[in-house]
Amino acid sequence: MNADILKRVVRAIADGSQGDLDRLASKIVEAERKTGHVRLAAQLEAILKQPKAKRPDTPSAAANADRTLKELPLSRRHGENLATLIPHDQLEHHMVLPDAVEQRFARIEAEYAARDRLRVFGFKPRKTVLLYGPPGCGKSLGPSVSPGTQACR
Repeated sequence: MNADILKRVVRAIADGSQGDLDRLASKIVEAERKTGHVRLAAQLEAILKQPKAKRPDTPSAAANADRTLKELPLSRRHGENLATLIPHDQLEHHMVLPDAVEQRFARIEAEYAARDRLRVFGFKPRKTVLLYGPPGCGKSLGPSVSPGTQACR
């Protein structure tokens, strides 16, 4: 396959342009036919002629269609919310941690925020923090303090 066509295919996929993908697929079939790959060209043509499944226009529309909730679920017994809807861009600020871990992270963040004040009194603030624990425990998401904070895995 021609490098130019390959770049255009990847660009069309990234843009989500189905029309461009269809035109590029036809060009690929013709290019294979011209190079003598008649059998491959016929197979590719057969794939293109198969009925297409209905899809939303954009990938994000598909994701949002699955995630939309008309009403949040409620507890049958107490009528309390069983879920909370948090926008995706705010999720990084809503970690669920045990209180002891939350307090430790808060102490590290407070020390970092007060590093200039600590220096005035002759104390040396921490430059790095070593975090350890099993995968998925929140090491990477935990302290959003500074570039100097390192999460070790």
